[in-house]
Amino acid sequence: MPGWLIDLFGSRQVNEAFLFITLAPLPIWFALVFLPNKRWTRWISSPFLAPPLLGVLYLVLVWNLFDLGAPGAPDVAHKSVRGFLRHPLVFLVLWSHLQMANLFVAVVLREDARLRRMAIPVELALCWLFAPLAVVIYTVRRLIRRLSLPDSR
Repeated sequence: MPGWLIDLFGSRQVNEAFLFITLAPLPIWFALVFLPNKRWTRWISSPFLAPPLLGVLYLVLVWNLFDLGAPGAPDVAHKSVRGFLRHPLVFLVLWSHLQMANLFVAVVLREDARLRRMAIPVELALCWLFAPLAVVIYTVRRLIRRLSLPDSR
C-alpha cells in the first residue's frame, strides 16, 4: 500500500502508534534513571523481559508492513533510501527497532555500572534517544575511573 494512502486514511492510527512506541517503555526509562538500584527495576528492565515485549510490537508492525504491501527495496543511494524511510509503516518499524535497541543498550550499561558500583543517570537518560553517545560517555568515564583508581595489586 502506498505511503500517501496510509497518510490519507490512517494518519491518526500512525500517530497513535508512534506515541505508543515512544511512550510504552517510559516507565522502564524512569525506573532505570531514577531508581536504578531497586530490585523491581532490575526485574522490569531485564534484557529478557523489556526488549522482547517491545519486540512483539515490532513483529506486529513488520507483519502489517508486509501484509499491506511493503514498498520496494531501495537502491544503495541516499535519495532512494530516504524515500523508502518516508513510508509511514517503514518509519514505525525503524522507530520501534531504535527504541528496543536503545532500551537494550541502557539495560546492559545499567547492569555493568551496577557491578562496578557506578551511578550513570546521565548516560541512561541519553540512551533513550542517543544510545551510541551514551556508550561513548560511559566508556570514557570507565576509562578515567580505571586510570584514577589505585592499582590493587
